[in-house]
Amino acid sequence: MMYEDKYDESIEHIDVDGNSSLLEDQSLETLQHVVGGYIEILRTNDDRFMACNEEGLLLGLPVNKVASELAGRMIVGDVVVMYHMD
Repeated sequence: MMYEDKYDESIEHIDVDGNSSLLEDQSLETLQHVVGGYIEILRTNDDRFMACNEEGLLLGLPVNKVASELAGRMIVGDVVVMYHMD
């Protein structure tokens, strides 16, 4: 399934292939597990929050085209997108 913004105010995992799935929570442990390391929080072009791997470029993670479009800059690796930071 390719990414479609259909989840309103939920927490989404978007992988490097553009597939998305819902997450149950946004705990630090969950975010770190999904992105594969320490997280960096960015603001998307539509005022959501995006958690990505802080060291993704250093680790050579692949470009995430969907996340890059949402952020307006190159993003690598899997990300989590959410409307609210709890």
